[in-house]
Amino acid sequence: VTLRGGGTEARDAVRFTLEGSDDKVTWTTVGSSAHVDYMADVVFTDGVADVPLERGAPLAIDTSWSVTQIYYNLVISVPLAVLCLVIVLLSQLGYAQYVKASIIATFSLQVLLHVIYTALLLAEEFSGHPVGEHDDRSFAQSVYALGCTVSAAIIVALITWYEETFELFFFFAGLSQILVQGILHHQLFGATLPLEPQSGRAPAAIAWIGFGAVIACNRIIVMRRAVAGVQPSRAAFDAAWAGVVG
Repeated sequence: VTLRGGGTEARDAVRFTLEGSDDKVTWTTVGSSAHVDYMADVVFTDGVADVPLERGAPLAIDTSWSVTQIYYNLVISVPLAVLCLVIVLLSQLGYAQYVKASIIATFSLQVLLHVIYTALLLAEEFSGHPVGEHDDRSFAQSVYALGCTVSAAIIVALITWYEETFELFFFFAGLSQILVQGILHHQLFGATLPLEPQSGRAPAAIAWIGFGAVIACNRIIVMRRAVAGVQPSRAAFDAAWAGVVG
């Protein structure tokens, strides 16, 4: 609530942090003058609050998930996790012929969902920032969403036309996520991407890269075994051929 009485505007708290404690020893930040939506997290910052000029007026700070956060964490993330599980089950149950189509369908859906997500964010960002009042953070979320859209589209192209480079799908998926999330984090907080706190999808992206490395190594091992298995037969053939022509 703003101070009462005329001429008290300069004494209103425009930057503040709210902390709570169960034992009055360990304190946890539960609110602040400003906050930023970052992936599935609400990050409290020390930004300037939109304090009303009216004397004795309340300032309500709502840190609940916005419509775009609900969309991102439920409409985008949950189907991706479910469809990835379906792909793993198909491969393990002997239906490998459907894996490629399932991956293409999964990430084609991600492209569509991220296009909608980008549009929702742009509408939210334009409505929240009047013309001429934009800063470096004004369109950070929509830039992230657009980056995810392009990344998903490239993954669809890789799997569709270059399935022989299957492990590149995992490397690209992980590296592109780290890149776009790193850009988002830098625009919002002016710092490099940490693994914690507020790690977002970075751990999952690292896991994707690791999975791609495992597949690549396994491919090399299988190829070396295949070559080693062919060598005795090739040696026997060369010996027999030498006897024919010799």
